[in-house]
Amino acid sequence: MRSKILFACPTNRWDARERSLLNDMQIAHEKGNQIVFYGLKNSPLDKKINLENVEKHYHPGLVQTHFFLWPKLRKLISILEDKELALVHCYKLNILWPICFFLRGNKEVSVIHSQFFEMNKNYRALWHRLLIRRCDLIFVPYDHLIRNIYSRLGVHPRKIEVRPPSLKEATSPSKESAIFDKFEQFYSVGLYISDSDRSLKNLKPVIKALSVANEYFDWKKPIKLVFVTEGAWSEKSVYQKLKQAVLEEGIEEHVVFYAGGVPSSYIQYFDLWMSLPKGEGMDDLALLSCSIGTPILVPRHPSTTQFFDEYGRIGESYKNDDVREIARKWETLLSDPEYYRDKIERAAILIRESNSRENQKKQYIAAFEKVVNRREGYRTRRSSQNPS
Repeated sequence: MRSKILFACPTNRWDARERSLLNDMQIAHEKGNQIVFYGLKNSPLDKKINLENVEKHYHPGLVQTHFFLWPKLRKLISILEDKELALVHCYKLNILWPICFFLRGNKEVSVIHSQFFEMNKNYRALWHRLLIRRCDLIFVPYDHLIRNIYSRLGVHPRKIEVRPPSLKEATSPSKESAIFDKFEQFYSVGLYISDSDRSLKNLKPVIKALSVANEYFDWKKPIKLVFVTEGAWSEKSVYQKLKQAVLEEGIEEHVVFYAGGVPSSYIQYFDLWMSLPKGEGMDDLALLSCSIGTPILVPRHPSTTQFFDEYGRIGESYKNDDVREIARKWETLLSDPEYYRDKIERAAILIRESNSRENQKKQYIAAFEKVVNRREGYRTRRSSQNPS
């Protein structure tokens, strides 16, 4: 079934949610659907969308009223009024509400929402309940979010579907990646810095942990923390602050700043892959790391607990801001890497199978057809009432 699909996510972040949107958009595009994107101009997501014939519309921002900031929605309204629009896939809760509001009288357009973060606020007011009914389906990456959405949004579990993050195939590093040839000389801990990482809040404990690890643990070979990013470091707003924090801690000899391509081209060369706490728990890069045999250190979160329960102890978790625990977990993971790698090899096959792009594609197409077909009667009725 070919239709026009709107992907809505006005954000400047570049994390698991945004990578999931890009993957969903590619799947829909491969099926011949007409793609419409509503987001922020020059955002990381906007720059990553390089598919042909994608109709882009940009969120104009906010307007200051006497009491609060209010989003400008005229552009969004005009998109939703398009008679050819069959599906809206939303990735941000704050934009889902106006979408549901403006579509409340239009029963022909299906609405899917992908929720990646736990909600700490209740959305159980009358107007919330009326609007969320307009949403046909909610995707979540892990089971624990079903209960969270049910309690916070009041959405019945039958309208919630678990859709794990998609995996990208690991690729060979580019020619300029000679740094990876030197990785055998030290223990390497990889940590990805995205365009949305603008604060040192989550990075300071990691930097201090490196200082503690070097001071209190005996290593067979030096340990180095490798900050990796896409594009040039000079373009990252956090770079100078991060570099200064490293200098102040006196660990510049143990830190490497690497600017390369997509993480799938180099993640397999690390001894350990570490994720920062960003609210989404088990992210897609940690999942990719496990699928290719690299142990992980991830924030302690319901999703990471569920992951280890399902696939075994193929990594460790840490409490946010606990410097000593981070250092201790590094020592645990790096002192006996073969112990974890043996476990990962057995689990990697299952991870690749359950999170493969092919499975993602089948699930997305099935969900798309289900929600669109459910509203086919409204479109048929309109066509019969307005014959061309």
